[in-house]
Amino acid sequence: KYETVLAYFPKKESIPSAADHIILPEGIETVPPRFAIEYRNKWMIDRSDIVITYVCRSFGGAAKFKSLAIRKKKNCYRIGKERSDDRR
Repeated sequence: KYETVLAYFPKKESIPSAADHIILPEGIETVPPRFAIEYRNKWMIDRSDIVITYVCRSFGGAAKFKSLAIRKKKNCYRIGKERSDDRR
């Protein structure tokens, strides 16, 4: 089973055919758009038993997501390797 958790309300014309698998977190409508992704990520972690991450850098949203999952003692699995040099 899979579900897609959105951070923003989709436009009607952009709703995919698998719409029965789309979820909007409770309360996201009250969150300012600039904080919606972080709110959605916290919501997903709180409801997950297992977290799979693909983090390339030690900073940014994905790294923050991974750190939060670890702090909340979730079973975390990493895909890929974190680069030791964060510069491009």
